[in-house]
Amino acid sequence: MDKNIIKDIRDKTFIELPFIVDNIVVYPKTLKEIFEVSENKYQLYLNILTADINKLLNIDVSKFSKEELENIKKLNTFDALIINYCQDKNFAKIMEEALSFFLCSKDEKLHFLSDGGQIIFYINEIKDNKIINRKNFNKIVTVVKIQNGIEDEGEEKIFNPANAKVAQFIEQARREQAKVEAIKNKNAMKLVDLMSILASKGHGITIFNVKHLNMVNFKDQLGRLQLNEGYSIQKYLLGNSLQEKVLI
Repeated sequence: MDKNIIKDIRDKTFIELPFIVDNIVVYPKTLKEIFEVSENKYQLYLNILTADINKLLNIDVSKFSKEELENIKKLNTFDALIINYCQDKNFAKIMEEALSFFLCSKDEKLHFLSDGGQIIFYINEIKDNKIINRKNFNKIVTVVKIQNGIEDEGEEKIFNPANAKVAQFIEQARREQAKVEAIKNKNAMKLVDLMSILASKGHGITIFNVKHLNMVNFKDQLGRLQLNEGYSIQKYLLGNSLQEKVLI
């Protein structure tokens, strides 16, 4: 995505304005809205929509011919999500919830359509022309990433069969690492703890209005709190939304 567009998304998010992609109005989520679905679900929704294609296409490459693998390499992230969506009812439910959470207002409803000619999600009715497909999905996800404080890595990664071949080993290693991290972060601060700290420091932010901040503004205020007052805050692990080391 063009750097000027990325800057525009960031600027709009900072002043709490939505960004529109193909008639789909993407609003930055407030802390209150995050807690309405729960912190854990918010993280899950982000993880689903921003998943790496190699993780989504965890296949045994030995079962495919060279020609078949070449066709698989043409798939993008939306295609990989749809494959999982059609094969796993639980994944489908979570993916629908994730898209609804980030892209639909409270009076809008998400639908799925696969009629042989196209595979899409759409909001409300087809005639409203709010369609999510393989052409605009990456743009939409980039907006969601930026609005939630996740740095965009640029061009979409392509499927790499070599990665998929060792996917099971990598996944096992990740599970072991997660166990270690769970122990290390047992006493790590939660989102509500950081909200309380920010509200207690004043500067116009109180326990009554901190919930209305979106994730970008929340991170910005925490960063300023640390910079201006030398306040030390533990690294907050919420998916990828606050992973970069702006907080020590």
